[in-house]
Amino acid sequence: MNTISLSTVIEGYLLDARARQLSPKTLLDYQNAFRHLREFIGDPPFADIVTDDIRRFLGHLRDAPVEPSGVAPRRKRVLSKKSVLNIYIALSALWTWAVTEGLASSHVVRAISPPTPEKPAIEPFSRSDVKAMLEACEYTREYGRPGKRTCRNKRPTAQRDKALILLMLDTGVRVSEICENPGLGTHGMRIRDVDLRNHRIKVIGKGARERILPISHRTAKALWRYLVKREDADADDPVFLNSRGEPLTISGLQRLIARLGERAGVKNAHPHRFRHTFAINFLRNGGNALELQRLLGHSSLEMVQRYVAIAQVDIERAHQKASPVSNWRL
Repeated sequence: MNTISLSTVIEGYLLDARARQLSPKTLLDYQNAFRHLREFIGDPPFADIVTDDIRRFLGHLRDAPVEPSGVAPRRKRVLSKKSVLNIYIALSALWTWAVTEGLASSHVVRAISPPTPEKPAIEPFSRSDVKAMLEACEYTREYGRPGKRTCRNKRPTAQRDKALILLMLDTGVRVSEICENPGLGTHGMRIRDVDLRNHRIKVIGKGARERILPISHRTAKALWRYLVKREDADADDPVFLNSRGEPLTISGLQRLIARLGERAGVKNAHPHRFRHTFAINFLRNGGNALELQRLLGHSSLEMVQRYVAIAQVDIERAHQKASPVSNWRL
């Protein structure tokens, strides 16, 4: 047992993880975590690795720039606490499996407290933000020509972009649930997943869990306006295509929303803010936390409780502003 190398144990664990049909995203995260560990520690006998080795490795991740996870080459950076936690979870899973398989006598990761990730601020869009971005879908920026008035052109993707915005705002879907991700081999939402007659869509979320989500009449109408122009499309075709007729990717959607936000004067516009906006407004308008958890596809109530806290603060502020006892100064 003492002669089995770290790389060999990793290979065995990944074979087991694939057999258990872990999601492509989880497998990619684990592979990157193990890559970072091997870059730091080399390839020693697995049984020789001790808790202090893992502790030094995690400390290194908090301080030294590393290449981020993903298939696209990107500049090295210091990982966030959440990314370090994800690596800790991957290493813990590796040692749990190794102990079970008799490849390690003790769980060297469990002796270390997991990193505490930062909680990024939740910043929903306002109604005026969304309205401005919908208007920005219609036309290009104004441009001038010598001796002529400034003008702007109709954007050929206006119907698609409006449908995307309304769908994300109406359902809180993740971008990975509607767009293709070539690095993970996932294809997002297909035309067969859109049921306009019954006003609902089907998405495949984390852990390959399927959800059926209702959509409003306005969102259904926006999707119809976009899809009616694709009469030759098959049921297996992606719902959303880019300007070249190829499946819209996650990075493509992120760039699109950033550009629309820039034209609309909305700062820090990115797709995930639509998910936040849906969640908070769902609670503001009378939805409950358990319903929201199901709609968002969360496995626990932890994130939902953050939305509940924000919505509760909003309600309390509205009460202070609207209460007759406060306003009438009785």
